[in-house]
Formats: sequence, structure tokens, C-alpha cells
Amino acid sequence: MVSTQTGTNRVEFFVPGIPRPGGSKKGFYNAKIGRVMMTKAGGRREENWRQAVSFAAMQAMGDREPLRGPILLDVTFFMPRPKSHFRAGKHAGELKPDAPSIHISKPDRTKLLRGTEDAMKGIVWADDSQVWGGSITKLYGSRPGAKILVIHGDAPEAKTHVQVMCERTCPIVAILEAENRLLRGGLSRKTARPHEISDLYDARKAEAADAAKEKL
Repeated sequence: MVSTQTGTNRVEFFVPGIPRPGGSKKGFYNAKIGRVMMTKAGGRREENWRQAVSFAAMQAMGDREPLRGPILLDVTFFMPRPKSHFRAGKHAGELKPDAPSIHISKPDRTKLLRGTEDAMKGIVWADDSQVWGGSITKLYGSRPGAKILVIHGDAPEAKTHVQVMCERTCPIVAILEAENRLLRGGLSRKTARPHEISDLYDARKAEAADAAKEKL
């Protein structure tokens, strides 16, 4: 299921699945034609991820035409945890106390963004050149995928800028607290419910937005 939220100047949705990098190519020599052939290095997995992003984007946009004008894009990638992050034996499925929450191994966040951004062209916005700024975050999550926030409109507005800056930092805080509450609290990976993390994430964002308004 793909969760979406749309407004006058914002589109927000979640893409389930394992994020895949895009843009990389590999070459091989074809002796029959006597030249090097170039193919996408990601293969079918990369293509499946692009299709998942495009599908979620179409659901979020509905009947709306691709946005034109300035676009600010925030993407939080949730990567699957390796088995080494979890305890074994009678505590199987519980997250180790020292398991990291921030993802610092391959794939690179810029390569992850490349494929994800390309998949939204012509659906959410008309051209990638419209994207003037934003943030890319990689975290470990119990539900792999990508949380995408698109804000459309003139960039210099102060109120919008404060809200955006606040929402850029909220994902890390929300996910860290969710991981602590659910997994380190004794729930196993199999019994932890994705909507509990999602609800906490959304609550944190709402609190941050209210705090930003009070400062203006």
C-alpha cells in the first residue's frame, strides 16, 4: 500500500521497496559488431524500483498535471537492516543495543536519488532542472522504502523555508525514537508494525511544523 498526502503546493508519499541506485552503466565488447555496448548496471532491480516510484508518484498526483516552476525535494531512504544488527538465540529478532540507525554504506545517497528523481520526471514535475534544492537522507528502517516530499512554489518565502528546514531534520529524530521504542523495547522485527513507526514520524513532523509557526 502506498500512502499519499497532497495539498495546494505540496505532494508527499511513501514508496515501499528496497531503494536502488540509478545512473550507473557498464560496458562490454560485442565481437559480432566490433564495438562496446553500454547497459544499465542496476539491471532489473533498478528498473523495478523506478517503476515503484513512478507508480506511487502517479497515485499521489492523481489527475494533476506535472508541476511547473520551482521544486524543493526532500527524500528519506529507509534501507533494510542486515541480520548482523539483530540478536540471536532466545532474543532472536530483537535489535542489538549498538545497532546503528544511520546508513553509511553503499549505495551512495546521490546515486539513490538519481534513479528516484528520474522516475518522477513527467509525473510530479515536467523537468529535473526545476528541482532547485532539498535534502537526501539514508537511514535503516523496519520498512524499506522512500519517504518523498515535494514542495512546489517560489523559493524565497520565509515561512515555507522554515517549515522545510524543520521537516528535513524531523525524519532522523522520528526514526531514531521509533526504533528505540519498538525494536529496543523488546518487539521483534516480525511483530513490529510499520504503521506505528509511520504514525510517530507524522506526529513528529506535525509538532515541528507547529513549533516553526510559533517562531514566525
